[in-house]
Amino acid sequence: MASPVSGGSIVIVHPAAEDRAELVEAAPRPPRLDGAVVGLVDNARTNSDRFMRVVGGLLEKAGVGSVVSRRKPNPSVPLPDDAFDELLKQCDIVVHGVAD
Repeated sequence: MASPVSGGSIVIVHPAAEDRAELVEAAPRPPRLDGAVVGLVDNARTNSDRFMRVVGGLLEKAGVGSVVSRRKPNPSVPLPDDAFDELLKQCDIVVHGVAD
């Protein structure tokens, strides 16, 4: 039978981030989508490619000028800087999607 240990300490690490409420202002909305260039970022989650294709099709039917699509390498990393910069230069609006 093992003997109880006394005088030691246990460090407990809680992996969850601290809750921090932060007031963030919404991005200004364009008055119209007619002719706008819309960027769609597929975050590489399961079925997100299908979801974003549907969104792109709906936007085209609604009269946007064009749709520019980019896909993240995988869900756990950000969009590469060059793809992000390209979207900033080309697009009037960017939609970042999530799907499972």
